[in-house]
Amino acid sequence: MNTIRTRERLCHQMAFVSTLTLFFLVQREPLDGQELPVRRLQMGVAEVDITPRLGTPMAGYYSPRGADGVHDPLMAKAMVLNDGTTKLALVSLDIIKTTPKMVGDARELIASRAGIPADAVLIAATHSHTGPIIINDSKRENDFGGSSSQAQEFATRLPEWIAQSVEAAAKSVEPIDLSLTTGHCKGVAFNRRFHLRNGAVGWNPGKLNPLIVRAAGPVDEDLPILLFTRIDGKRKAGLINYSIHLDTVGGTQVSADIPGDLARILKETVNADFFSLYFTACCGDVNHIDVSRGGAQKGHTEAARIATILAASTLTSLELTKPVQSVRLAHRSRRIQLPTYRVRLWQRVNCSSENQKTSNQLPLFEKSLRLIVQLISPTININRGKSKYRFSRLEIRRPLLAYPERFSSNLA
Repeated sequence: MNTIRTRERLCHQMAFVSTLTLFFLVQREPLDGQELPVRRLQMGVAEVDITPRLGTPMAGYYSPRGADGVHDPLMAKAMVLNDGTTKLALVSLDIIKTTPKMVGDARELIASRAGIPADAVLIAATHSHTGPIIINDSKRENDFGGSSSQAQEFATRLPEWIAQSVEAAAKSVEPIDLSLTTGHCKGVAFNRRFHLRNGAVGWNPGKLNPLIVRAAGPVDEDLPILLFTRIDGKRKAGLINYSIHLDTVGGTQVSADIPGDLARILKETVNADFFSLYFTACCGDVNHIDVSRGGAQKGHTEAARIATILAASTLTSLELTKPVQSVRLAHRSRRIQLPTYRVRLWQRVNCSSENQKTSNQLPLFEKSLRLIVQLISPTININRGKSKYRFSRLEIRRPLLAYPERFSSNLA
Protein backbone atom coordinates (compact mmCIF):
# COMPACT_ATOMS: atom_id res chain seq x y z
CA MET A 1 0.00 0.00 0.00
CA ASN A 2 1.36 3.37 -0.98
CA THR A 3 0.25 6.12 1.39
CA ILE A 4 0.90 9.84 0.98
CA ARG A 5 0.09 12.19 3.85
CA THR A 6 -0.25 15.94 3.55
CA ARG A 7 1.35 17.74 6.46
CA GLU A 8 -0.33 20.42 8.52
CA ARG A 9 1.95 22.66 10.53
CA LEU A 10 1.53 22.57 14.31
CA CYS A 11 1.47 26.18 15.50
CA HIS A 12 3.32 26.95 18.74
CA GLN A 13 0.42 28.60 20.60
CA MET A 14 0.17 29.38 24.30
CA ALA A 15 -1.62 26.17 25.25
CA PHE A 16 0.20 24.15 22.58
CA VAL A 17 -3.03 22.48 21.61
CA SER A 18 -3.65 21.85 17.94
CA THR A 19 -5.94 19.88 15.71
CA LEU A 20 -4.02 17.53 13.45
CA THR A 21 -5.92 16.59 10.31
CA LEU A 22 -4.49 13.87 8.09
CA PHE A 23 -5.58 13.20 4.54
CA PHE A 24 -4.56 10.05 2.75
CA LEU A 25 -4.34 9.24 -0.91
CA VAL A 26 -4.08 5.46 -0.99
CA GLN A 27 -3.10 3.55 -4.09
CA ARG A 28 -5.30 0.49 -4.23
CA GLU A 29 -3.62 -2.82 -5.01
CA PRO A 30 -5.28 -5.92 -6.45
CA LEU A 31 -5.87 -8.96 -4.24
CA ASP A 32 -4.99 -12.49 -5.37
CA GLY A 33 -4.02 -11.26 -8.78
CA GLN A 34 -7.45 -9.79 -9.52
CA GLU A 35 -7.55 -6.50 -11.38
CA LEU A 36 -9.36 -3.66 -9.68
CA PRO A 37 -11.63 -1.39 -11.69
CA VAL A 38 -10.01 1.97 -12.33
CA ARG A 39 -11.49 4.61 -10.04
CA ARG A 40 -10.81 8.00 -11.54
CA LEU A 41 -10.32 10.81 -9.10
CA GLN A 42 -12.19 14.08 -9.58
CA MET A 43 -10.76 17.40 -8.51
CA GLY A 44 -11.77 21.05 -8.56
CA VAL A 45 -9.95 24.21 -7.49
CA ALA A 46 -10.89 27.81 -6.78
CA GLU A 47 -9.57 30.86 -4.99
CA VAL A 48 -11.13 33.88 -3.32
CA ASP A 49 -9.39 37.19 -2.65
CA ILE A 50 -9.20 37.76 1.13
CA THR A 51 -7.02 40.89 1.08
CA PRO A 52 -7.95 43.10 4.06
CA ARG A 53 -8.72 46.76 3.60
CA LEU A 54 -6.00 49.33 4.23
CA GLY A 55 -5.49 50.25 7.85
CA THR A 56 -6.11 46.71 9.09
CA PRO A 57 -3.62 45.81 11.86
CA MET A 58 -0.96 43.39 10.66
CA ALA A 59 0.28 40.21 12.34
CA GLY A 60 3.71 38.76 12.90
CA TYR A 61 5.71 41.20 15.01
CA TYR A 62 5.98 42.53 18.55
CA SER A 63 4.72 46.02 17.83
CA PRO A 64 1.57 47.49 16.25
CA ARG A 65 1.54 48.23 12.51
CA GLY A 66 -1.21 48.78 9.99
CA ALA A 67 -1.45 47.87 6.32
CA ASP A 68 -0.73 50.95 4.21
CA GLY A 69 -0.57 49.23 0.82
CA VAL A 70 -1.00 45.98 -1.09
CA HIS A 71 1.99 44.47 -2.87
CA ASP A 72 0.14 41.31 -3.90
CA PRO A 73 -3.26 39.94 -2.84
CA LEU A 74 -3.95 37.39 -0.12
CA MET A 75 -5.98 34.39 -1.20
CA ALA A 76 -8.08 31.58 0.20
CA LYS A 77 -7.17 28.67 -2.10
CA ALA A 78 -9.32 25.57 -2.10
CA MET A 79 -9.07 22.11 -3.63
CA VAL A 80 -11.93 19.59 -3.52
CA LEU A 81 -11.23 15.90 -4.15
CA ASN A 82 -13.87 13.23 -4.84
CA ASP A 83 -13.22 9.53 -5.44
CA GLY A 84 -16.88 8.72 -5.96
CA THR A 85 -17.40 7.77 -2.33
CA THR A 86 -15.51 10.29 -0.24
CA LYS A 87 -15.17 14.05 -0.67
CA LEU A 88 -12.40 16.11 0.91
CA ALA A 89 -11.56 19.81 0.89
CA LEU A 90 -8.10 21.30 1.37
CA VAL A 91 -7.82 25.05 2.01
CA SER A 92 -4.68 27.16 2.24
CA LEU A 93 -4.92 30.73 3.58
CA ASP A 94 -2.36 33.50 3.09
CA ILE A 95 -2.53 34.51 6.76
CA ILE A 96 -0.44 33.93 9.86
CA LYS A 97 -2.61 31.34 11.61
CA THR A 98 -6.01 29.75 12.01
CA THR A 99 -8.17 29.67 15.13
CA PRO A 100 -10.68 27.06 16.36
CA LYS A 101 -13.57 29.50 15.87
CA MET A 102 -12.53 30.45 12.36
CA VAL A 103 -12.11 26.84 11.30
CA GLY A 104 -15.31 25.73 13.02
CA ASP A 105 -17.42 28.47 11.44
CA ALA A 106 -15.96 27.83 7.98
CA ARG A 107 -16.45 24.06 8.23
CA GLU A 108 -20.08 24.54 9.23
CA LEU A 109 -20.72 26.72 6.17
CA ILE A 110 -18.86 24.29 3.90
CA ALA A 111 -20.85 21.32 5.16
CA SER A 112 -24.16 23.06 4.46
CA ARG A 113 -23.21 24.45 1.04
CA ALA A 114 -20.83 21.92 -0.49
CA GLY A 115 -21.97 18.76 1.26
CA ILE A 116 -18.48 18.01 2.59
CA PRO A 117 -18.41 16.77 6.21
CA ALA A 118 -16.79 19.19 8.63
CA ASP A 119 -14.11 16.68 9.66
CA ALA A 120 -13.19 16.18 5.99
CA VAL A 121 -12.07 19.80 5.60
CA LEU A 122 -8.47 20.80 6.22
CA ILE A 123 -7.89 24.54 6.69
CA ALA A 124 -4.31 25.71 7.17
CA ALA A 125 -2.46 29.02 7.18
CA THR A 126 0.78 29.64 5.29
CA HIS A 127 2.00 31.77 8.24
CA SER A 128 2.59 34.94 6.25
CA HIS A 129 3.81 37.80 8.46
CA THR A 130 2.44 40.43 6.07
CA GLY A 131 -1.25 39.71 6.49
CA PRO A 132 -3.95 40.80 8.94
CA ILE A 133 -3.86 40.10 12.63
CA ILE A 134 -6.08 37.13 13.50
CA ILE A 135 -8.07 37.74 16.67
CA ASN A 136 -8.15 34.94 19.22
CA ASP A 137 -9.08 36.56 22.58
CA SER A 138 -5.41 37.18 23.28
CA LYS A 139 -4.11 40.18 25.24
CA ARG A 140 -1.12 40.42 22.94
CA GLU A 141 -3.29 40.54 19.84
CA ASN A 142 -5.63 43.06 21.42
CA ASP A 143 -2.64 45.24 22.29
CA PHE A 144 -1.52 45.13 18.67
CA GLY A 145 -4.92 45.90 17.11
CA GLY A 146 -6.95 42.75 17.50
CA SER A 147 -9.81 44.67 19.08
CA SER A 148 -9.97 47.21 16.23
CA SER A 149 -12.99 47.40 13.94
CA GLN A 150 -10.86 46.41 10.91
CA ALA A 151 -9.59 43.24 12.61
CA GLN A 152 -13.10 42.36 13.77
CA GLU A 153 -14.43 42.90 10.25
CA PHE A 154 -11.82 40.60 8.74
CA ALA A 155 -12.49 37.89 11.33
CA THR A 156 -16.21 38.08 10.61
CA ARG A 157 -15.84 37.85 6.83
CA LEU A 158 -13.09 35.21 6.61
CA PRO A 159 -15.22 32.05 7.22
CA GLU A 160 -17.58 33.19 4.45
CA TRP A 161 -14.66 33.70 2.05
CA ILE A 162 -13.29 30.25 2.90
CA ALA A 163 -16.68 28.66 2.28
CA GLN A 164 -17.00 30.49 -1.04
CA SER A 165 -13.66 29.10 -2.23
CA VAL A 166 -14.62 25.53 -1.33
CA GLU A 167 -18.09 25.85 -2.82
CA ALA A 168 -16.63 27.13 -6.10
CA ALA A 169 -14.04 24.35 -6.15
CA ALA A 170 -16.73 21.72 -5.56
CA LYS A 171 -18.71 23.01 -8.53
CA SER A 172 -15.69 22.82 -10.84
CA VAL A 173 -14.62 19.19 -10.26
CA GLU A 174 -13.57 17.21 -13.31
CA PRO A 175 -11.81 13.87 -13.88
CA ILE A 176 -8.07 14.11 -13.43
CA ASP A 177 -4.97 11.95 -13.39
CA LEU A 178 -2.87 12.03 -10.24
CA SER A 179 0.89 11.66 -9.99
CA LEU A 180 3.28 12.35 -7.15
CA THR A 181 6.89 12.77 -6.18
CA THR A 182 9.12 14.10 -3.43
CA GLY A 183 11.69 16.55 -4.70
CA HIS A 184 14.28 18.57 -2.81
CA CYS A 185 15.07 22.26 -2.47
CA LYS A 186 18.37 23.11 -0.81
CA GLY A 187 20.03 26.32 0.25
CA VAL A 188 17.02 28.48 1.10
CA ALA A 189 15.90 27.23 4.54
CA PHE A 190 17.97 27.41 7.72
CA ASN A 191 17.39 26.61 11.37
CA ARG A 192 17.36 29.89 13.32
CA ARG A 193 18.55 28.47 16.68
CA PHE A 194 22.24 27.98 17.37
CA HIS A 195 24.55 26.62 20.03
CA LEU A 196 26.90 29.44 21.03
CA ARG A 197 30.41 29.51 22.41
CA ASN A 198 29.19 31.00 25.69
CA GLY A 199 27.09 27.89 26.39
CA ALA A 200 23.73 29.45 25.50
CA VAL A 201 21.36 28.56 22.70
CA GLY A 202 20.71 31.73 20.68
CA TRP A 203 17.71 32.60 18.53
CA ASN A 204 18.45 34.60 15.36
CA PRO A 205 21.98 35.42 16.58
CA GLY A 206 22.84 37.60 13.59
CA LYS A 207 24.86 37.10 10.45
CA LEU A 208 28.53 36.11 10.71
CA ASN A 209 28.29 36.03 14.51
CA PRO A 210 31.61 34.64 15.83
CA LEU A 211 29.81 33.08 18.80
CA ILE A 212 27.98 30.56 16.59
CA VAL A 213 29.13 26.96 16.98
CA ARG A 214 26.47 24.98 15.12
CA ALA A 215 22.74 24.89 14.39
CA ALA A 216 20.60 23.65 17.30
CA GLY A 217 18.00 21.94 15.10
CA PRO A 218 17.30 20.44 11.68
CA VAL A 219 15.82 21.67 8.44
CA ASP A 220 13.54 19.73 6.10
CA GLU A 221 14.53 20.15 2.46
CA ASP A 222 12.01 17.63 1.10
CA LEU A 223 9.52 18.99 -1.43
CA PRO A 224 6.47 16.68 -1.64
CA ILE A 225 4.31 17.42 -4.68
CA LEU A 226 0.97 16.07 -5.91
CA LEU A 227 0.39 16.85 -9.59
CA PHE A 228 -3.15 16.87 -11.00
CA THR A 229 -3.45 16.58 -14.78
CA ARG A 230 -6.58 16.92 -16.92
CA ILE A 231 -7.65 14.10 -19.22
CA ASP A 232 -6.44 16.12 -22.21
CA GLY A 233 -2.94 16.18 -20.72
CA LYS A 234 -2.94 19.77 -19.48
CA ARG A 235 -1.47 20.22 -16.03
CA LYS A 236 -4.22 21.70 -13.87
CA ALA A 237 -2.88 21.98 -10.31
CA GLY A 238 -0.07 21.12 -7.95
CA LEU A 239 -0.13 20.65 -4.19
CA ILE A 240 3.24 21.82 -2.87
CA ASN A 241 4.54 21.36 0.68
CA TYR A 242 7.73 23.01 1.97
CA SER A 243 9.25 23.98 5.31
CA ILE A 244 10.23 27.65 5.59
CA HIS A 245 9.06 30.48 7.83
CA LEU A 246 7.19 33.11 5.81
CA ASP A 247 8.78 36.21 7.31
CA THR A 248 10.76 37.18 4.26
CA VAL A 249 9.10 40.44 3.24
CA GLY A 250 8.39 42.51 6.35
CA GLY A 251 7.14 46.07 6.21
CA THR A 252 3.57 47.33 6.06
CA GLN A 253 2.45 46.22 2.60
CA VAL A 254 0.09 43.26 2.43
CA SER A 255 1.76 40.28 0.74
CA ALA A 256 1.43 36.50 0.50
CA ASP A 257 5.25 36.34 0.67
CA ILE A 258 6.99 33.39 -1.04
CA PRO A 259 3.83 31.40 -2.01
CA GLY A 260 2.48 34.41 -3.91
CA ASP A 261 5.65 34.68 -6.02
CA LEU A 262 5.78 30.90 -6.43
CA ALA A 263 2.22 30.83 -7.80
CA ARG A 264 3.04 33.62 -10.25
CA ILE A 265 6.21 31.92 -11.53
CA LEU A 266 4.49 28.56 -12.00
CA LYS A 267 1.70 30.21 -13.99
CA GLU A 268 4.36 31.75 -16.23
CA THR A 269 6.25 28.49 -16.71
CA VAL A 270 3.74 25.61 -16.51
CA ASN A 271 0.67 27.28 -18.02
CA ALA A 272 -1.40 30.38 -17.37
CA ASP A 273 -4.17 28.37 -15.65
CA PHE A 274 -1.94 26.30 -13.39
CA PHE A 275 -3.21 26.35 -9.80
CA SER A 276 -0.64 26.00 -7.03
CA LEU A 277 -1.88 25.02 -3.59
CA TYR A 278 0.93 25.72 -1.12
CA PHE A 279 1.02 24.27 2.39
CA THR A 280 3.66 25.28 4.90
CA ALA A 281 5.34 22.29 6.53
CA CYS A 282 6.73 22.26 10.09
CA CYS A 283 8.93 25.36 10.29
CA GLY A 284 8.65 26.98 13.72
CA ASP A 285 12.43 27.43 13.94
CA VAL A 286 13.25 27.35 10.23
CA ASN A 287 13.61 30.62 8.31
CA HIS A 288 15.39 32.02 5.26
CA ILE A 289 18.35 33.69 7.01
CA ASP A 290 21.77 32.28 6.09
CA VAL A 291 24.01 33.43 8.95
CA SER A 292 27.13 32.12 7.19
CA ARG A 293 27.15 35.04 4.76
CA GLY A 294 26.71 38.78 5.04
CA GLY A 295 24.21 41.06 3.35
CA ALA A 296 20.57 41.87 3.98
CA GLN A 297 17.93 39.20 3.35
CA LYS A 298 14.64 41.04 3.57
CA GLY A 299 11.96 42.42 1.29
CA HIS A 300 10.04 41.49 -1.85
CA THR A 301 13.23 40.92 -3.84
CA GLU A 302 14.35 38.29 -1.36
CA ALA A 303 10.94 36.59 -1.41
CA ALA A 304 11.05 36.50 -5.22
CA ARG A 305 14.59 35.07 -5.15
CA ILE A 306 13.61 32.22 -2.85
CA ALA A 307 10.38 31.59 -4.78
CA THR A 308 12.40 31.34 -8.01
CA ILE A 309 14.68 28.69 -6.50
CA LEU A 310 11.68 26.83 -5.08
CA ALA A 311 9.93 27.05 -8.47
CA ALA A 312 12.99 25.62 -10.22
CA SER A 313 13.01 22.65 -7.83
CA THR A 314 9.26 22.24 -8.36
CA LEU A 315 9.56 22.28 -12.15
CA THR A 316 12.35 19.71 -12.01
CA SER A 317 10.27 17.51 -9.71
CA LEU A 318 7.17 17.73 -11.93
CA GLU A 319 9.06 15.81 -14.60
CA LEU A 320 9.76 13.00 -12.14
CA THR A 321 6.25 12.38 -10.82
CA LYS A 322 4.92 8.83 -10.81
CA PRO A 323 1.28 8.12 -11.74
CA VAL A 324 -1.21 6.72 -9.25
CA GLN A 325 -3.64 4.41 -11.06
CA SER A 326 -6.52 4.10 -8.62
CA VAL A 327 -7.11 6.27 -5.58
CA ARG A 328 -9.17 5.90 -2.43
CA LEU A 329 -9.54 8.97 -0.21
CA ALA A 330 -9.58 8.85 3.58
CA HIS A 331 -9.23 11.31 6.42
CA ARG A 332 -8.86 11.50 10.17
CA SER A 333 -8.87 14.41 12.60
CA ARG A 334 -8.03 14.56 16.29
CA ARG A 335 -7.13 17.19 18.88
CA ILE A 336 -3.71 16.77 20.48
CA GLN A 337 -1.75 18.54 23.21
CA LEU A 338 2.01 18.78 22.95
CA PRO A 339 4.22 18.34 26.03
CA THR A 340 6.28 21.40 27.00
CA TYR A 341 9.26 22.27 29.13
CA ARG A 342 10.62 25.49 30.60
CA VAL A 343 13.38 27.48 28.93
CA ARG A 344 15.67 29.71 30.97
CA LEU A 345 15.06 33.31 29.98
CA TRP A 346 18.68 33.91 29.12
CA GLN A 347 18.34 31.26 26.40
CA ARG A 348 16.03 33.67 24.58
CA VAL A 349 18.82 36.26 24.26
CA ASN A 350 19.34 37.80 20.83
CA CYS A 351 23.11 37.37 20.81
CA SER A 352 23.91 40.06 18.26
CA SER A 353 26.64 41.74 20.34
CA GLU A 354 30.20 40.61 20.90
CA ASN A 355 29.78 41.66 24.54
CA GLN A 356 27.48 38.75 25.49
CA LYS A 357 27.66 37.50 29.06
CA THR A 358 28.79 33.94 29.58
CA SER A 359 26.34 31.48 31.09
CA ASN A 360 27.91 31.57 34.58
CA GLN A 361 27.42 35.36 34.74
CA LEU A 362 23.70 35.34 33.97
CA PRO A 363 21.73 33.75 36.88
CA LEU A 364 21.13 36.95 38.91
CA PHE A 365 20.36 38.94 35.77
CA GLU A 366 18.06 36.12 34.65
CA LYS A 367 16.12 36.14 37.92
CA SER A 368 15.55 39.87 37.61
CA LEU A 369 14.38 39.54 34.04
CA ARG A 370 12.04 36.68 34.91
CA LEU A 371 10.31 38.92 37.46
CA ILE A 372 10.12 41.86 35.06
CA VAL A 373 8.70 39.79 32.21
CA GLN A 374 6.05 38.40 34.54
CA LEU A 375 4.96 41.95 35.35
CA ILE A 376 5.23 43.51 31.90
CA SER A 377 3.45 42.10 28.87
CA PRO A 378 3.81 41.26 26.08
CA THR A 379 7.52 42.01 25.48
CA ILE A 380 10.46 43.83 26.95
CA ASN A 381 13.64 45.13 25.35
CA ILE A 382 16.68 45.75 27.57
CA ASN A 383 20.03 47.35 26.76
CA ARG A 384 22.86 46.22 29.04
CA GLY A 385 26.11 47.85 28.07
CA LYS A 386 26.75 47.01 24.44
CA SER A 387 24.45 44.00 24.59
CA LYS A 388 20.80 44.08 23.56
CA TYR A 389 18.28 41.59 24.96
CA ARG A 390 14.70 40.96 23.94
CA PHE A 391 12.38 38.77 25.97
CA SER A 392 8.76 37.76 25.64
CA ARG A 393 6.62 36.15 28.31
CA LEU A 394 5.00 34.16 25.50
CA GLU A 395 8.31 32.45 24.81
CA ILE A 396 8.96 31.04 28.29
CA ARG A 397 7.26 27.73 27.47
CA ARG A 398 7.90 26.01 24.15
CA PRO A 399 6.99 22.57 22.64
CA LEU A 400 9.19 19.76 23.94
CA LEU A 401 9.38 18.10 20.52
CA ALA A 402 10.91 21.21 18.94
CA TYR A 403 14.10 21.08 21.00
CA PRO A 404 16.45 18.13 20.44
CA GLU A 405 18.84 19.52 23.10
CA ARG A 406 16.10 19.32 25.77
CA PHE A 407 18.18 17.07 28.02
CA SER A 408 21.17 19.43 28.15
CA SER A 409 22.34 21.08 31.36
CA ASN A 410 21.04 24.45 30.15
CA LEU A 411 17.43 23.55 30.92
CA ALA A 412 15.62 24.66 34.07
